[in-house]
Amino acid sequence: TTFLVSKVETGEVVYATDASRQRFGDIKSTLSFFLDPQHRKSYLDALLPTGELNDYPVRFRRSDGSIMDGLTSARVIEYQGEQMIVSSTRDITDFLAMQRELETQRRHALQNEKLSALGELLAGVAHELSNPLSVVVGYAMMLRDEISDKPFVEKVDRIALAADRCVRIVKLFLALARERPRHRRPIHDGAPVRL
Repeated sequence: TTFLVSKVETGEVVYATDASRQRFGDIKSTLSFFLDPQHRKSYLDALLPTGELNDYPVRFRRSDGSIMDGLTSARVIEYQGEQMIVSSTRDITDFLAMQRELETQRRHALQNEKLSALGELLAGVAHELSNPLSVVVGYAMMLRDEISDKPFVEKVDRIALAADRCVRIVKLFLALARERPRHRRPIHDGAPVRL
């Protein structure tokens, strides 16, 4: 926690603790660590009407140039005929970084839950489709053996190809649902890839 006494009118620092100097350097004015003069004006606009602030969010520039997120509590007092601001600021930069990390992890966990649910859905759909597809493939093979008329053979072959394609899609669903490791294999260049 930094502790400062500064003049309301000019921002001149009248008193600063060692912790304040370590964080902000040898500060002569509060204007040196507000990121923008407008930020100090907004701070004063919030402070002056009541003469007090509690946990007002601020962003300050440290002496090393890094940005500090903080919560400032301040009181306006009269000292030697001038209005002074007595303020203390807690550095919450690490706390906010931890909150952001927790939010990122929460989003990842939620995404993992969605993927798990999708995997279960894919497995269920794949199992439901397997039995009817087996019937279609089986009947297509039986029909192919029983007919010799060329137009009908071509139609049965198209049914068999379509059913075979669906079987490959179902196998892909099951592989995704089971999270099998991927296997790479060469494919023939120029040939269409079918699932």
